[in-house]
Amino acid sequence: MPTKFTRSLFFILSCLISFCCCLPGRSQDTNSPTTSPPPRPYVGTLKGDFTFVEKLAYKSKPPASNSADSQTATPPPPSGPPDLAEFDSVQTGALRKDKQVFVDGTSCEIWRSGALRFILQSANPGTVLVASQMLSYYVDPAEFKELEWLGASSFQGEQALNDKTYYVYKKGTETAWIDKSTLLPLFFDSESVHITYTYGTPDAPLQLPTICAQKLQQMKRSWSGLPN
Repeated sequence: MPTKFTRSLFFILSCLISFCCCLPGRSQDTNSPTTSPPPRPYVGTLKGDFTFVEKLAYKSKPPASNSADSQTATPPPPSGPPDLAEFDSVQTGALRKDKQVFVDGTSCEIWRSGALRFILQSANPGTVLVASQMLSYYVDPAEFKELEWLGASSFQGEQALNDKTYYVYKKGTETAWIDKSTLLPLFFDSESVHITYTYGTPDAPLQLPTICAQKLQQMKRSWSGLPN
C-alpha cells in the first residue's frame, strides 16, 4: 500500500509531466532560413580604388537525343557578339579601366575618365572610339546584372567559409553567395554558367594610354576652337 511520501512523490511527478506537455514545441523545419533576410541593397557596388575580376565558365548543354549523330554534330555558329569570358576592372582615383575578354580571343578596353569613355578594340588596333554620357546615349554596363533577382524571397540563410560569412540566395536553378560584410558576390551559378568574382588592391595608379591621351588633347583643342 502506497505511503504518504509515495503519494506525494507521484503527485509532484504528475504536475511536472503536465507542465512539460504544455510547453510550445520548436519547429523542425530545416528548409527555412536560419536568419531574417538582410535589408536592401542585396548587392553592393565597387567603390574607391580596387581591382576586380569576373570569370565566366560556360556549361555544355545536353544533346537533344541519345543518338550518335546528335552527340557528334557540329553546333551551328553563334549569332551576335561572342560570349564574355572574363571581365577585368581597375580603378584608381577618377580613372577606371574595364577590359572585356571574349571566348573567341578578342577583347575590348573601356577607359572611364569623367564623363568620357575611350574604347579600344583588339579587332581595330590603333583606333580609339570616344563616347560621352553627356553628349550621347551611352550608358555604362550595369554591375552584377546577373544578380538582379536577389531578394527576400530567395534568401536561404547564412554560410561560413574561410573565416567569412556569406548570405546565400537561391531561386530555381540559380544560386549566389554574397559576402555579408561587403555585400559583394563570391560566386553565381546557374544551369548555363558559373561566375566567380575576386577583388584586390591596385599596385600603381592608372595612366590613360597614349592614344587616348592624344585623342583627349585633340578634343580639348577642338572645344577651344584651336586647330588640331
